[in-house]
Amino acid sequence: MTSTTLSQTQLNFARFSIVSIDINKLPLKDILTIFIKPADLDQAIQNCDPLVKGKYSLNSDQRKKCCYYSRKSPDYSTFDITLLYRLIRNLCPSLEPTNKWGNKPASNDLEVGDDIERIRDLRNSIVAHSASAEISDDKFKDLWSDVKCIIQRCQQYTTSKGCTNDYNKMLIDLERKTFTFDEYTIQKARSGAICVFGESEIFCGKTACFEAEITLEDDLPVSWDRVDGMHRKQLDVRDEKYRGSDNRQLRIHNVCKDDEAGYQAVLSRNYDVKILSNTVYLRPKGDLPCLEDLNATSKEGKIYIHYVFKVSENSPIKDIRWTKNNSELQVPGDKYRGGEKADSCFTILMAGIPSADIVSTSNSKVVCGSDTTFDCTVSGYPSPDEVKWQHSPDGKVFIDLDTDTDKCLRSRSDKCSHSLLVRKATLKQQGYYQVVVSNSIGKCTSNKLFLQVTGSKPNLSEVTCSLHGNSVKLKCDVFLYDESPPLNYVYWTKGVKHIIIATNDEKYSEADINDPSLTIYNVNNDDAGEYQLIAVNPVGETWSTVILLGVPEVLLKECVKKEDGSLWFTMTIKSVPVPHSVKWNIKENNTDTFEPINVSAAEYIGTSTTFPHPVLVIKHLEKLNNCIFEIEVKNRIGEVKRVISGNIFQEELKREKKTLGTFYAEGGSSIPFSIWLSELAEKFPKEKTDTLKLLIQSSCKIEDVTELEKAKTAQDCFKILLKEKIICPSDVIAMQLFLIRTKCEELEKECIDYAKQQKAMHFYEKPPGNIHILYN
Repeated sequence: MTSTTLSQTQLNFARFSIVSIDINKLPLKDILTIFIKPADLDQAIQNCDPLVKGKYSLNSDQRKKCCYYSRKSPDYSTFDITLLYRLIRNLCPSLEPTNKWGNKPASNDLEVGDDIERIRDLRNSIVAHSASAEISDDKFKDLWSDVKCIIQRCQQYTTSKGCTNDYNKMLIDLERKTFTFDEYTIQKARSGAICVFGESEIFCGKTACFEAEITLEDDLPVSWDRVDGMHRKQLDVRDEKYRGSDNRQLRIHNVCKDDEAGYQAVLSRNYDVKILSNTVYLRPKGDLPCLEDLNATSKEGKIYIHYVFKVSENSPIKDIRWTKNNSELQVPGDKYRGGEKADSCFTILMAGIPSADIVSTSNSKVVCGSDTTFDCTVSGYPSPDEVKWQHSPDGKVFIDLDTDTDKCLRSRSDKCSHSLLVRKATLKQQGYYQVVVSNSIGKCTSNKLFLQVTGSKPNLSEVTCSLHGNSVKLKCDVFLYDESPPLNYVYWTKGVKHIIIATNDEKYSEADINDPSLTIYNVNNDDAGEYQLIAVNPVGETWSTVILLGVPEVLLKECVKKEDGSLWFTMTIKSVPVPHSVKWNIKENNTDTFEPINVSAAEYIGTSTTFPHPVLVIKHLEKLNNCIFEIEVKNRIGEVKRVISGNIFQEELKREKKTLGTFYAEGGSSIPFSIWLSELAEKFPKEKTDTLKLLIQSSCKIEDVTELEKAKTAQDCFKILLKEKIICPSDVIAMQLFLIRTKCEELEKECIDYAKQQKAMHFYEKPPGNIHILYN
């Protein structure tokens, strides 16, 4: 229908409705934006008591639009005039009208706040015309003149503040607009105090949703009525049928033919005065189901009634009910199974021994630490009065599971099915599972189902150490085999007593499963000692090899006399962490002070301080006789100095060239070592021999492991250490470590005493003071 079918009074109403509801809210939106940006609105509301808990507090729908207590920014364009007015009134005190808020302005009151009050009044006035939906020409001319004046003043104010909306153009366009009858009908509905919108034709089984739009400024309670002819009934929105409904929307779930009726929203001003919305009529769509003839069979003491029904795509089945001699049956029940929407068979149980069938609903092969569930379908009449889950490692002897006290097991049951949840499965829970059910007639055991639990402990690489300024980083890669559970956590220990390092301390970086490395900041001699990484998963824990942080060790690797008569001393530096300083020094025999060597000087060409094999080149042999040379090596733990002089050169050369672990060429030097070692073998506790063998095998590279496995005594183990050149008269570091690990404190002290007396290599767990080691 075109606009020519509408009377002029109807056209007047349509135009004034659009002005009052749509155009007039735009100046309010711009004014609110000028004073409060959308991102700041939530905080502004929280700071305003009247909007939170006072007379003008926002309702739930208004709070939702304002994104109250939300990180999102609201969209002012979705606010209606009622909400915009309330926010401006309470958050913009500088805009207070001449005659105060809520009062009609005088004709000569022309402030911005005065026009805001006029806009509110115009919005309320359209409600007065909503019943007839017509406005006379004379009345319209007066209203339109007022609107133009208000819009012009608001346009001037908002434009001066940077706003770009052209309200005047919108009025001009609206004056020229023609209206269809449908557009007029929409404006008629919108102009009321409350209007309901929503889709009226809904397929059965779906959810119908009707929304109410309230145009009055006052917050009034809203209820929902069902109107069926002359009968009206208020709906209880707390009912499951209307779940999710409130004073702004009505939700009708699982629509069916019984829901066909009209629905209205009702505003209550007081007990006697009620304002009704328009009526929306709900028309459920769909077809009745088609049920084919029933077919009955019997087997093993059960009667099966098979059924097939057909429904259209948009007409789902609501429910299925079974009757016997016109009396409704309780389905499912003790005697009845199936017969529901998801089934195609209704089963009637005859009296007998129950049956049980167990299946895995998740996975019968799980990774250690994972969950798995077993389901058991139970049937029988009378219903089983006892259901027990049982477990057996080998499938032969089964033991009842106590699901009430075992934290790793959870059970759930109803009349027809029982389930067992195995939480964080361990290797102990691998095996066979079955269910035993019984009733007053007899007992039945279900089929067996095997649960396989896979997984292995974490694997660790060798621990490495790298230097980063004043810090060192200990790194150890952690990796897992296929079908192994993920890591739970990792941690580092220090010292032979395995003191756990607190990585939340500023001294250390935090180690976790994503980065198991450990950084030690501002390293000093207090950080000397053994470090190990431990990785843990549900299967167990794995310890890394030990890395020992300590002062450097300097050895003479070789001394070569070249054809030109120069001597080349090549050293070997062993240092964890790596050194941060290596230098050569020289001291004349008649002086007391060492001075650094200029390695670029002609007489020392070839000399280097390169780690791990620095080289000293002496061009003339007499220089060695007249001077003492020294190599000084520093790392973050401490420093060591090694002296080379003419007096001890030949002796040093002979000793360094010999392989560690053999007698000295002069003979007799190894006698104290032999005596000490034999006494140590006699004193070593027999009960700790297996621990000693394990330490040797796990920390040393043994060529003949079979020989170690055959060892019966500590003396047998010590012979292997000598044969493999792991210990010798001049190096008892490994023996000292084994004594510490086997907790033989007294024997370890004797080891240190021997090392000090015979000048053999040993170590300190914690260096005493600022260590300076001098080799002479």
